[in-house]
Amino acid sequence: IVQDFADEPELANNLRESVARVQAALGLSDKAAGNFRQVADYRAAALGQGHVDTLQARQQQVGALLAAGRTDEAERLLARALPLALALPLNNGTRVKLELTQAMAVAAKGDREVAKARLQALYQRLLAAVGERDPASMEVLNELSSVQRAVGDLKDARENMEKLVVLRQQVLGEVHEDTLASVGNL
Repeated sequence: IVQDFADEPELANNLRESVARVQAALGLSDKAAGNFRQVADYRAAALGQGHVDTLQARQQQVGALLAAGRTDEAERLLARALPLALALPLNNGTRVKLELTQAMAVAAKGDREVAKARLQALYQRLLAAVGERDPASMEVLNELSSVQRAVGDLKDARENMEKLVVLRQQVLGEVHEDTLASVGNL
């Protein structure tokens, strides 16, 4: 990438992002985090720190750091990125993913109850703003159910997942990958 695409930095950056996604999928989290960092740094220089594309790359970097067990580093990065994301609409996918990633970081440090409370608060804000059928609301409900299951709130987790399956069937269709994932989670 560095040699062959030196004169096409945007293309090189897009290729680096593709490589990072493959690395993350293969469990090469440290390598993925490094490549996502380069992608985010490039986008920050080209577009600005608060641009949605930059924030998306930061979220991917944070996710890779968490997968690599580098929780403290992930939290420091989140502390810089999340305030910038709060300027985006509440249901913006990148903002929601950053807020979900923040809850995952808290859970990774062992405080699942705090993570659950953050997810419940985020879900309630989304319900009030955009309703339960919005993709962001459904994504947060999915993560909330997962954390509820992890802390032993099996009744609430099941109720939320049953609700989510029905919502996703109605909104996305029965064979959509998110619907099928929800069925599997249930």
